[in-house]
Amino acid sequence: MPIGQPGIRHSGPRLFWRPVVVLTACIIIAGVGLAWFMVRTVIQERTIAAQEIRDAATAAASRVAGGIVPELERIERGLRVTATENVGDGGANHGADSVVLRLQADGTLAWPPGQLLYEPEAGRARIDEPAWPVALRAAELLEIRDRDFAAAIAAYRACLAPPPSNPALRLAVQQRLARSLRKAGRATEALDVLQQIIDADQSDRSPAVAAAWYDRCAIIQEDHSSDNHSRSDYPQPEPGSGNAGSASAATCTVEFYAGLVGGRWRIERPLYKFYAESARRWTQPLAGRTDVARLIAREAAQLTLTAATQATLQAWRAEQHREPAGHRVVTAGVLTILAAWRTSSQGETALLVLGPRAATTQVFAPLVSRYALGHSVSIAANRVVVFPPQAGEAGLGGTTPHPSTNIAADPTATAIQDSATITVEDGPIVWRVTARPDATRDPRRRVTTRTGVYLGTLGLMLLSVALAGYFAIRTVRQELEVARLKSEFVSTVSHEFRSPLSAISHLAELLDRGRVVDEDRKREYYRLILGESGRLRRLVENLLNFARIEEGRQQFQFEPMNVGRWLRPVVDEFRTGSAAAGKEIVVEIAPDLPPVRADAGAMTSVLGNLLDNAVKYSPDAPRVWVWAGLEDGAVEIRVRDEGVGIAEADQEHIFERFYRARDAGAVAGTGLGLALVHRIVAAHGGTVDVESRAGKGSTFTVRLPALIEEKA
Repeated sequence: MPIGQPGIRHSGPRLFWRPVVVLTACIIIAGVGLAWFMVRTVIQERTIAAQEIRDAATAAASRVAGGIVPELERIERGLRVTATENVGDGGANHGADSVVLRLQADGTLAWPPGQLLYEPEAGRARIDEPAWPVALRAAELLEIRDRDFAAAIAAYRACLAPPPSNPALRLAVQQRLARSLRKAGRATEALDVLQQIIDADQSDRSPAVAAAWYDRCAIIQEDHSSDNHSRSDYPQPEPGSGNAGSASAATCTVEFYAGLVGGRWRIERPLYKFYAESARRWTQPLAGRTDVARLIAREAAQLTLTAATQATLQAWRAEQHREPAGHRVVTAGVLTILAAWRTSSQGETALLVLGPRAATTQVFAPLVSRYALGHSVSIAANRVVVFPPQAGEAGLGGTTPHPSTNIAADPTATAIQDSATITVEDGPIVWRVTARPDATRDPRRRVTTRTGVYLGTLGLMLLSVALAGYFAIRTVRQELEVARLKSEFVSTVSHEFRSPLSAISHLAELLDRGRVVDEDRKREYYRLILGESGRLRRLVENLLNFARIEEGRQQFQFEPMNVGRWLRPVVDEFRTGSAAAGKEIVVEIAPDLPPVRADAGAMTSVLGNLLDNAVKYSPDAPRVWVWAGLEDGAVEIRVRDEGVGIAEADQEHIFERFYRARDAGAVAGTGLGLALVHRIVAAHGGTVDVESRAGKGSTFTVRLPALIEEKA
């Protein structure tokens, strides 16, 4: 309900904004200064971090570059030539794509056995033919010149009875016997002879054994083709059984192909090429088998290594001035080979050939792990990248780069930004090492983190300053508002006091001077003086009560109070006062209301303020209603009028001290009545609410807890 003069939020002088502007400017200047300082700090730290990155990359590249030559020299010193086929580094395996060659006057041996598919040098795999006996030469004439296969077979068998003590001679006779049997159409007997060669020379790596395997598979394939189906009647033979005809075409072909791919025989490149092409042709119907696919893939890898080894050996022999020990980088097709050698005093040489994966595992990755941890490193030799292995070098089974070597940039390019490049000359080899920090260990990530911390701190500081400024401005504004309200309150209270005092003084003066002789008028004046003095008394009591409540000094005397017996006398007393302005006050009290625990004097002040507001703000309405009843266990006292009502925007503020609604108009008031009502009711544990519509009147409801005795 409106309580007096216009609302303070919409009237009065505007605040003095110059201090606010000055405070805002100070906040902005402080924020800009902090931002400038932090940006400058971040720039400096990034510059320092970039320099640290370059220094660390340079140091890492220098350490790796300086360690390449000593590492290769260490490998050279470890090479030695032994009397057996286990040559180089005591027989140690350097990797799947590496091989050690023993170069001697009588030939070239490779270790580990089977690493190369064919001999890297032509003519060095041949075994000297034995001195052929006259009987063997005569048998050859019967076979080749006379084409008398039966006589040739008999002559060859005679050469084998008894078997020659020379293994090479025995192999030569058996090969020719099998060949003659095949030409004579006696395939089963030819297979038996070939199987004898194979069973008797399981560990022999001579070309004759390879030829026996080839002839055996060729005969079986011919037999298989003539039947136009797989010979399932050829089971896998037992070792040493000599049953050549028991092997199926598929089994024979796969075994022969596996022997070729495994480097089981020392054969030259043309012969290997012929055998391999035949084996691949025979295995075409078996291409879907896992073991065949695995052999094809392995052959491709081993062919790459064998060709690279052959190219490396040729390049090594082509050098005119060669030191007893040394190393070279050789480009063989798509591969870059690292070679190291050592020649003994007897003239024998151990030549180590390291493919991309072996070079990575044996040389480069350990150097990078030891000297460039946390950096991505690339190594080039003579402008060719050797580490990490490039995609074109996957023919040797591929390679997985070391975790700290995932650089992809061309190391021959100029070092840019964070990378550092070091060049080392090593005889004919120019090593070029490029290093840059890993992204996960980039110091700038820490700088970025600190930047985030700085910006977060700056934001918090600016937010704190802004909040402090906001609350300071709000506090100043509230204090100024309170000061203005107090000033208006003093002015209003002075006016409120002046009106009844002036009336009392004027009426008393008339009575004192005897100017009023009519008794009825005297009694009217006395009644007016009494009403004005009561109005003045209520105003003073409101001020004193509100001050005591605000300061926490108000002491209430809570006692059980019968609302019906208390309410009617209070309303009757208000009717007789001048504040009632002749309005009809309708009272409705529900019967049998339970008592409430209250201070009767304080509640009288509450009801008086509500009735006073109802009368003042309904000047054109003839009556005001007061109702008391029981609702939901609480005693409610409602005061309703049909006056000007309260705007919805003002309803949430009318219980604040000194607040005046927008449409209060010229109605006098201090702005304390409803604030006092709210505080007194709250002290009684109750609530006070308002329902109002502009132009339709207002209803104030006071709810107090009822004292209801429990029935036994």
